[in-house]
Amino acid sequence: PTPGGGAVAGLTGALAAALAHMVVNYSLNKKNLAQHQPLLEDAAKRLERARVMLLELADEDAAAYGLVNELTKLPESDPRRIEQLPAA
Repeated sequence: PTPGGGAVAGLTGALAAALAHMVVNYSLNKKNLAQHQPLLEDAAKRLERARVMLLELADEDAAAYGLVNELTKLPESDPRRIEQLPAA
């Protein structure tokens, strides 16, 4: 059942950051926006970092959710479930 809600939220955020980055890229190096160039460059860098981070978090959430799912299917007395489930 992965991706779960957390992974989907990460993917949605990454998509939003990518779309915003696209808009900022259209504005970079425009003569009529020259006074805003430093802010646009900073925004482009931040949005790219956010996109990458959100994709990484989505992957981490999907992996964690998958592990919890796997562990909860084991018998309650299974050593793997006992050891790993609390941290998962």
